[in-house]
Amino acid sequence: MRQILEALRYCHENDILHRDVRPACALLATVDNSAPVKLGGFGSAIQLPGGRETIETHGRVGCPHYMAPEVVTRRLYGKGCDVWGAGVMLHVLLSGRLPFLGSGIRLQNSIARGRVSFEAPEWKSISTTAKDLVMKMLSANPHHRPSITEVLEHPWMRDRDKLQRQHLADTVEELKRYNARRKLKGAVQAIAGGTTLDPLFGTDTDSMPVASASDMLNEWADEEAGIEAVQRILDCLDDIYALQDSNVDPEVLREMLRDGRLHQFLQLFDRITSTVVSPS
Repeated sequence: MRQILEALRYCHENDILHRDVRPACALLATVDNSAPVKLGGFGSAIQLPGGRETIETHGRVGCPHYMAPEVVTRRLYGKGCDVWGAGVMLHVLLSGRLPFLGSGIRLQNSIARGRVSFEAPEWKSISTTAKDLVMKMLSANPHHRPSITEVLEHPWMRDRDKLQRQHLADTVEELKRYNARRKLKGAVQAIAGGTTLDPLFGTDTDSMPVASASDMLNEWADEEAGIEAVQRILDCLDDIYALQDSNVDPEVLREMLRDGRLHQFLQLFDRITSTVVSPS
């Protein structure tokens, strides 16, 4: 984690926002497990113009579960959004759990409220100073968050080399489940094929024959429907994960229980899992 934070500090010293800090951006320099950790995933990175502290953009940037409240609510944001993303990442590494669960607007509202819970059993083995750092990094108010340099100077980060290195069994098990869910979502996207690509990208439909353009537009409509269907499945998987977590935000839970679309998905899933397939 320290190496990721050092990389972010270098970025921030050069007024660069990463905007998509998450575990998938942590890369090993070689195949050796003890190799140095590198920070990747700069596809959403941007440089602050003219030495400004914040930037105003339209739309949300980054992975939904790692977005900062100011990004989710489309407010001005700056380097604090990377501190938040690193805080979510640290939360996952310490407990194996995401701090904010659900999908869509429910997830966005939960992030905006910024209520972090340490009630899960995995946190019983985590030190008070580690919890303090996570809580500060996940402050809903970006002005109350520490800078990356202040994070690196936090007592928990400074004392890491002095502490006994041991694996937390409960956290390791939760991380395995977290990774399994990540692979499942990746499999859903892989099965869907190329639905993330726009079939009209780079195509001049105005110069095409009417019939051909019509066929292309119909294909695009089918593609859009496919993208929406895949996204619904992914959202429902996130909601199922939230339903399984006893520490889910009560407001998120109430909203999920009133979601008719989620009910339909659960009924379909129940029928699929209860169907007995006999050899022909």
